[in-house]
Amino acid sequence: MATAKIIGCTCSILLVVGNIAPAQALCSEPERPACSEQSGAFDDQSDYEECLSQMRSYKSDVDDYLQCMKRESDAALQAYNEAVDQFNSRVNN
Repeated sequence: MATAKIIGCTCSILLVVGNIAPAQALCSEPERPACSEQSGAFDDQSDYEECLSQMRSYKSDVDDYLQCMKRESDAALQAYNEAVDQFNSRVNN
């Protein structure tokens, strides 16, 4: 039965990696502001301030996205750990 536990551990990598895609589906990655992709100097102070505002908003959106991804990965890991516990309890019976 020790072999079964090793197989369960090997599957852990597959299960965690397999749960990444669904997590991304629930968390919406923000789009970069168009102004960040332009080259050259800003046209004027107003153009600069508008882009700065968009960049600050983008940072906030990225922070929210990363928190969402963390929650989703934590939930996937918790579900995996519960599955392993149930699997191991079956092995020990």
